[in-house]
Amino acid sequence: MNDIEDKSAYIVVGNTTSYWSENKLFIFDDTLMHQSINGTDRTRYCLFVDMVRPAPFTAPFVAIVKIIRFFARGFNSVFYKNWIVLKKEA
Repeated sequence: MNDIEDKSAYIVVGNTTSYWSENKLFIFDDTLMHQSINGTDRTRYCLFVDMVRPAPFTAPFVAIVKIIRFFARGFNSVFYKNWIVLKKEA
């Protein structure tokens, strides 16, 4: 998948730079400052997975996350305004 050979597609997390051509799997905590660059004319796919962390008070934590998600919906259009969502063709 996506055999990009040059270093024009990469992600920077803190002081670490991971080039797509060298490492297609890069796992990191996305609460850290990061920047993903695709300087190619090819599509690059990224998978985002949210992990539920164990907490001593799970129910209140879930409730707080739902409240934040409700209020953050309005901000998604601003954050994702330059993103293109690809749809799988049938």
